Amino acid sequence: MPDDPHCSKCCPVEPPKKPEPWSPPFGVYVWLAAVAVVMVGGWALIMWGMNSAWS
Repeated sequence: MPDDPHCSKCCPVEPPKKPEPWSPPFGVYVWLAAVAVVMVGGWALIMWGMNSAWS
């Protein structure tokens, strides 16, 4: 019972904590950087190959 003074003395109800904003772990940034490097490198390789094919 919430109105029971005995329970409120021995079991204090703590106010709920504010939810913290979620922050991704550092590994997520490493993977995103690796994917970006692979994509840019692949695009540059394709452009270099197409340029050398028509020259």
